[in-house]
Amino acid sequence: MADRLPWRRHAEGGFIAYPNGEGSPEQRATLYWVQKAASEPEGAPEWHWLVEWEGRFRFADRAYSKQQGADRATEQWRLQVALVDRSEREERPIRAFVDRLVETGLYDLADIDFQNLPQPQLAELMKDLTAIWKGQKDGGSIHGKQVHEAIKVLSMELFRRRQQNDSATKL
Repeated sequence: MADRLPWRRHAEGGFIAYPNGEGSPEQRATLYWVQKAASEPEGAPEWHWLVEWEGRFRFADRAYSKQQGADRATEQWRLQVALVDRSEREERPIRAFVDRLVETGLYDLADIDFQNLPQPQLAELMKDLTAIWKGQKDGGSIHGKQVHEAIKVLSMELFRRRQQNDSATKL
């Protein structure tokens, strides 16, 4: 398998890989053998593997052999990183907008075309702004009114979409 994870023996048993080097211990994959329980059928998987990037993903499964476990962990690592990368690329403009609201108090809704923003991103932005507004309201920030105004605009767009979906389903 091309681009294998850099597996090595782990001091606590089994194997460990740090895909981006030991300087990034929050990004790791582990592979270890587990004695199967007496209740498990003969031939049940005995190798357990885990790929994890703290705060982003955690995925685990079992395999029948050490090689199969290493291969599956490597495949899953590549897949999960690609999914995280895609998700973060999609969220980047929204995060930048929210960061500007928080850091500078900038209130410029022209930066985002709410009508063409996909529903998941619109909902995520609403969640972020609501959390910011609640935090600022408690702290008495001078930008609370601007964030609240943005929430009202988002709320109107979400309402418009619900109305549009309701009328489409009645046809």
